[in-house]
Amino acid sequence: MRIKNQILLLINLIIIIPAFAIGFIPFYHFMNRPSKYLIKDFSEVASQFKNNTEVSEQDFRKIEKHLQSYPTTLDLMIFANNSILLSTIPELKTGTAITKEELFDFISSTSNYYKYQLQSSSHFLNDADDKTESNKIKCLIISRTKIESTKETTFRMIFYFPTILVFIIFETLAITAVVFLSLNLKKSIDELEKTTESISKGNFNIPIVSKIKHKNEITKLTENLENVRISFKELESGRTRFIMGMSHDLRTPVAIIKGYTEALADGIISKPEKIKETHQLILAKISQLDLMITELINCVRLDNGLLKPNIKPQDFHEFLVACGKNISNYASIYKKIFNYNINIPESFIIDFDNLLCERLIENLISNSVRYSQDFAEISLKAKLLEDGSIILTEEDNGNGMSEEDLQHIFEIFYRGTNSRREAGMGIGLNVVKNIIEIHGWHIDVESQKGKGTKFIITIPPRKEKK
Repeated sequence: MRIKNQILLLINLIIIIPAFAIGFIPFYHFMNRPSKYLIKDFSEVASQFKNNTEVSEQDFRKIEKHLQSYPTTLDLMIFANNSILLSTIPELKTGTAITKEELFDFISSTSNYYKYQLQSSSHFLNDADDKTESNKIKCLIISRTKIESTKETTFRMIFYFPTILVFIIFETLAITAVVFLSLNLKKSIDELEKTTESISKGNFNIPIVSKIKHKNEITKLTENLENVRISFKELESGRTRFIMGMSHDLRTPVAIIKGYTEALADGIISKPEKIKETHQLILAKISQLDLMITELINCVRLDNGLLKPNIKPQDFHEFLVACGKNISNYASIYKKIFNYNINIPESFIIDFDNLLCERLIENLISNSVRYSQDFAEISLKAKLLEDGSIILTEEDNGNGMSEEDLQHIFEIFYRGTNSRREAGMGIGLNVVKNIIEIHGWHIDVESQKGKGTKFIITIPPRKEKK
């Protein structure tokens, strides 16, 4: 069943069930009113009445029919010939001999507590056309009911009226709240269904924004779906950049190889020394293509978790010092000023993959070398904190990056505004990010246009294996 239908069903049940309960109370009291039933145990006391009087079966049926009109809450007594023929009054037992004077004295003495009603039997036993005295059976039917005190009546009013009023107010507020919340939820679902329809058709350009002011699970779901939409859009954009990056970076060496190969085939290049140079150039471009494809495969393997790292306990101080020495030679060739400061103890052991971390540092340094002027300063620093974690920073005072570039630098095939004229596939920093994630480390970047860039790698304390 759809959620909207379930909500509508819930609303109906919440409204109908209390309404049914409210209607059931008066209906129950009506169906169980005292006048609906005969006097309790009438058949038992009636047999005593028949035994003590000479009453015909026909007259007895008339009396029985008449007694049916009396509610069970009444105390009843039949008096005739100075005797109590039938009684449900506790103080006056059936068969008790009592005079009229004594009976009326009893009624008078208890009239403060009971309301009495007296009725002669002559009007329902005698036929209308039979007026003879001999056919009259003189008996008196006396009924009584207890008089409720003012306190009892007041208590009932004080108790029942506020109770009913509170119940009505509560039920009204509950129904109002449920209807409001349900309609709000239904509106959220309708909006969600409408906005996600574009995603189902493959269109990720329409934002999923909830117009509902009050936060609930549906609005939270809307926000999550919006994040999913943005992620899918970025993936689609990344796929486009991937195709464009691959075609751009592979087209140049392929075009060179094709051009020189056609020149050799057409005999345009005929001198032996030129042919040798052309062969060497073609081989160089083929090696470049092979390197690019290998780098791309490794990047994809890292990104998809297909490359199994060789993470093991190693001396991180020794590793960083070796990297610093190698980078010093590399930086000097490209006219950069490089220095490193490894402020961690010697023989400091952490878990890492030597080859991957070497590639990580090389990618960061090569970016600094590529996007900085001659004699720019590049530094590599490591510092051990009190909690055992290590802060590794790579910093330069080169061109820096814009805020827009900072948001995308770790995306595969993204090339910033400073790198579009430079060679490269735009996967170096994506590889850095994947290596960081493989090790469970964290990386941040700070950069200002024209002032340089700083990468900050946080390495958490090593957990001793049991």
